[in-house]
Amino acid sequence: MDEIDGVRLARYVSGQCTADEAAAIRRWIALDPSRLSLVAELEAAWRAASQAPYEWGVDEGWRRFDAARRSRNRSSFRLIHGEKRPAPALVIRDNGTPIWRIAAAVLVVVGASFAVYHAATPPARARMDANAMTEVATLRGQRATLRLPDGTRVALGMASRLRYARAFGDSARDVYLDGDGYFEVAHDSAHPFAVHTSTSVVRDIGTTFGVRAYGQSPETEVVVAEGEVAFAIDSSPVRLKAGSLARLDRAGERTVLTVTNGVDVKEYLAWTEGRLTFHDTPLREVIAELQRWYDRDLLQLADTAIGSRRLTASFTNESLPIVIDRIALSLDLREERHGQTVVLHPRHH
Repeated sequence: MDEIDGVRLARYVSGQCTADEAAAIRRWIALDPSRLSLVAELEAAWRAASQAPYEWGVDEGWRRFDAARRSRNRSSFRLIHGEKRPAPALVIRDNGTPIWRIAAAVLVVVGASFAVYHAATPPARARMDANAMTEVATLRGQRATLRLPDGTRVALGMASRLRYARAFGDSARDVYLDGDGYFEVAHDSAHPFAVHTSTSVVRDIGTTFGVRAYGQSPETEVVVAEGEVAFAIDSSPVRLKAGSLARLDRAGERTVLTVTNGVDVKEYLAWTEGRLTFHDTPLREVIAELQRWYDRDLLQLADTAIGSRRLTASFTNESLPIVIDRIALSLDLREERHGQTVVLHPRHH
C-alpha cells in the first residue's frame, strides 16, 4: 500500500476527506498499530490549533499545544524543554523518520497564521544544552506571526524560516533568517537584537524593520520603518535610518550594495498585509515569489533571456491565472498553455 502523505492525513484528522480517502487511511493504520497513536496525536494538534489565537506567543502557543498533547497521555511527540522556559520544539517520528511536515499540513488546514515549530535535532542529541536551536518555519502559501520570549513581534513571509537559540535573551538576542521577516523589536539595551542572513547581519538600534534574504537568491534587502539599524556586510556596518532601503547583490565574486533613502516603506512591507508587490524585480525572481505565494509550479519561461525583464506591480487577492495574465501584458509576453502549465514566450511584432 502507498504511504499516506501529510496532506491526506491533514484532511482526515480535520474531517475534510472523502469516504474513499478515509477508508484508505484506515487500511494504512491497520497495517501498523503504532500509526494509530500518531493519528491520535495529530487529532490533538488539530484541536489545539483550532483554539489558538491568530498571533502566536511562542511560550503561550506551546503551552496550549503541550496541554493538548498531555491530555492524550501519549508519547509520540518528543518534547524538549530548556532549563528556564518551555520551548516550542516539536518532533514527530514514525519508525525513527522525522515527519514534522505532516503536523505542518494539519496546522496549514487551520489557517495561514500557523507555523511549524520543531527542533532540528536527532534523538541521539536529545539531551540538548542551552545552545540548542529552535526553528519556526512557514510553508509555501503560508504566513505566520509570533512573539519571541523577549516580546519582539515577528512576521514571517511565505516559505521562510527563523532560528534562534533556546537560551534566547539570556546573554544575546540573535536570530537566523532564511526568507522574509518583519521585526518589531522589544527594546533591551543590555541585549542587542541581531538578524543573521547567509550574507549579512542586521543589528537593531531600537527600531522596526524588514529583512528579505532567501537562501537561493543572490539579493538581500533591508527596509527600515522606524528607528535605525546597522547593516553589516563583511564586518563593515552601514547605518540605515527610517525610510531607507538597502539592497545587497552578490553576483558571483562581485558584491554591490545600494542604499535608497525616502522609499515608500509600506510598499516594501506590503506582504505583511497580504499584498504581493514587485519593485523593478527580474521576472525570474517574480516566478520564484509566485511559487512561494501560490504554492504552484505552473509558470515557465520559453527563453531564459526574458527572465531579466523587470516588473513593477502590485496584486491583492487575485487568482494566479489573473496575475499571470497581467504580468504577460505588462512585459509584452505571449502565453502558451499546456494543461495547467503556462509557458511565457517573447512576443514577436
